Amino acid sequence: MSAVSQTCSRCNGQGHRAAQCTKMPFYRTCEYCKAVGHAAKACPILQRKAAEKAEKEKAARMQSSDAWSESGSTTASSWDSWTSDKGWWKPRSSKKTKGKWAWSEWQPQHWVLSEGEEREARKLEKKLREIAALEQLVDQGRMLDVLQLEKVDRKSEIESHEVAYATCSMFSADSFYRTCEYCKVVGHAAKACPILLRKAAEKAEKEKAARMQSSDAWSESGSTTASSWDSWTSDKGWWKPRSSKKTKGKWAWSEWQPQHWVLSEGEGSWGDRGFSDFLGQGNAGHACRARKLEKKLREIAALEQLVDQGRMLDVLQLEKVDRKSEIESHEVLRKVRLGYSRVALSAVAE
Repeated sequence: MSAVSQTCSRCNGQGHRAAQCTKMPFYRTCEYCKAVGHAAKACPILQRKAAEKAEKEKAARMQSSDAWSESGSTTASSWDSWTSDKGWWKPRSSKKTKGKWAWSEWQPQHWVLSEGEEREARKLEKKLREIAALEQLVDQGRMLDVLQLEKVDRKSEIESHEVAYATCSMFSADSFYRTCEYCKVVGHAAKACPILLRKAAEKAEKEKAARMQSSDAWSESGSTTASSWDSWTSDKGWWKPRSSKKTKGKWAWSEWQPQHWVLSEGEGSWGDRGFSDFLGQGNAGHACRARKLEKKLREIAALEQLVDQGRMLDVLQLEKVDRKSEIESHEVLRKVRLGYSRVALSAVAE
């Protein structure tokens, strides 16, 4: 059969058969590239262009996130404006995930190091801690050998390492990645900085020594004049007699005069019978014990000065120093030194 006599059964055209017919209405035709065999959703040209666009957006997001991490801070307004420009930052709307954000929600604390980077970060931070310990030895006047000096010289190189910089830039809740704001050492926060803790302890020791010195000076003075007492009590409003009928003619329990608690120079020997009769045998014993306790505290202070000078103490002296807190908390010493040793006095006429 000649080509002229051939008639297409599909389009009724002449010169070809249905197998060679270019009109195939039963096949899908792409609306974008006009090719037969696929729809627009499966068009390879559109898919290639969409992949290229996604790669460009991903590269732009990575670049912006790197710039954000290097700056170390982003205000809420700039963050909201940045996320409003991105269409992928939206919460899920399904019932199962109500109240949760989509997988694309990304925050700085979600950064995770790979296993290799984690091992490398641990090694670098260990080296930084060792270098910090060597620097403390240098500050104390100690000499370092050649290898230790080389390790200290490598501090800037280690700090500028990519993995170490990434761990320092993370906003993680783990204290292992925190950098101290005071000493700039990685591994602890400012609240746990050993330098600040040492300074706070030294300050507390100085304040305690000042209090002890002032209390010792007060106990060694041993006398207070009535005029100074009257001037002091005139400033205080709590020094008033009772006004009830039952206690008429008697002063309140807080009625307290200097001669009732301050020891004069002549009464320091405690052999004066008149003073024992005045205070009573028990109170005289309290005062005598207070003198003994204050003497022990002065001896302990002298021993502590020897320790500060680098002297060695024997076993008995160390035991005496260990009893300092016990002596300071003694009830009799506290009452006598603070002036609140109440005695049973006879009624004082108004």
